[in-house]
Amino acid sequence: MTLGSMASNRYSAPFRDEVNGWITKLSTVSEIVEQWLMVQSMWMYMEAVFSGGDIVKQLPQEAKRFQNIDKSFMKVCCMFPPTQWHGPHVPAFRMLCSCFN
Repeated sequence: MTLGSMASNRYSAPFRDEVNGWITKLSTVSEIVEQWLMVQSMWMYMEAVFSGGDIVKQLPQEAKRFQNIDKSFMKVCCMFPPTQWHGPHVPAFRMLCSCFN
């Protein structure tokens, strides 16, 4: 049974606040995982593009920018291990994601 159907079930009335809390928490986790998958996919593509010597020679400024963003990204990932990917760190993660849009 999904949490949405549990929330609408008349027998869940005593637990409605708890069910709604879990719906919110799981929605947030789902959103974060989707964003991480998007970033990972883009990162793998960009890393492949900028690891080749030919592209680096043709686009030196863009390659340097990618290297700088890569270093910053790795610092952020090391500062906040996966067990801390919630709470006040989420806006920083969204900011990193916006670098790719």
